[in-house]
Amino acid sequence: MAEPVGVGILGLGVHGARYANHLLQGDVPNGRLIAVHRRNQSLGKAFAEEHGCRFAAASQGVLEDEQVQAVVVAAPPNAHAELTEQAADAGKHVLCEKPMARSSEECRRMIAAAERNGVLLGVAQTMRFTPLLGALRGQLSSVGDLYAVNAAMRHERTQKEWHLDKEISGGGAVLEIGPHLFDTVRYLSGEDIVHVYGETRAAPGQEVEEYARGAARLENGASVGFEIAKCVNGRAAFFELVGSEGSVCADVQRNLLTRIRGRESEPLETPENAWAIPLVLSQFCEAALNGGAPAVTGEDGLHAVAVAEAFYRSAASGASEAVDL
Repeated sequence: MAEPVGVGILGLGVHGARYANHLLQGDVPNGRLIAVHRRNQSLGKAFAEEHGCRFAAASQGVLEDEQVQAVVVAAPPNAHAELTEQAADAGKHVLCEKPMARSSEECRRMIAAAERNGVLLGVAQTMRFTPLLGALRGQLSSVGDLYAVNAAMRHERTQKEWHLDKEISGGGAVLEIGPHLFDTVRYLSGEDIVHVYGETRAAPGQEVEEYARGAARLENGASVGFEIAKCVNGRAAFFELVGSEGSVCADVQRNLLTRIRGRESEPLETPENAWAIPLVLSQFCEAALNGGAPAVTGEDGLHAVAVAEAFYRSAASGASEAVDL
């Protein structure tokens, strides 16, 4: 059996700590945690000392570690492009948290850096690894001719100040939560999103939006409806495939799958729920070990960011905007 991939984590906040803890708990048998970097050095050092990994005061310390073969970029979005380029130049495979970057231009830089250095670039679009959504995808043919995909995700208001700083975050709910929806619609339908109409709403005094609704068109002509919220006290995630032979709806929070035909609704068998992050990491490490491709590539991450950009252009222009890839 091949040695596990040595993993370094750049950014040890809420998301970064999840990756670290899954590695430490043995949830990723083909990966092992080697080193971490965190801007808050006292917390970073304490974590490393407690768990027996190395702490680097600067990201370069992780990238120069010979035992680190791959890094997880879990810093705020304004750092994604630079850290990915640095990691690729150091010969490290990169798994980047979503959104891949603040703009499609930054995404393209990241893709170019990975290609230039011959390393993998994956994006942690975790919804693709949700077992229920895999089951929903398997129902695509059962709905007949696909007419529409509906997607909604609602979260509570953010508790992180940097989320409200556009220079750091790149945007509000559309860029933070939207990529989950944009990528999942593409995953479920097998079709690119080509046009978007969007409307956004910001809370008083904020420069980024906390609520958005939109409509889109897929390459095959099917319609898409979006609801994106970061202001609702009650988490929800719904995805629905609507076709000539009926519809199938997935309620991700409750792990429910329902088929509707005519006036009848039928609960469908659902797979056991599972944490997505260890599945993401395991697949990425497998690709690094055996020369495969990440389940979600840099090009996939670029598509989600490009849809968000079209959403923002539409909200400003009041018209439908093409997705610029």
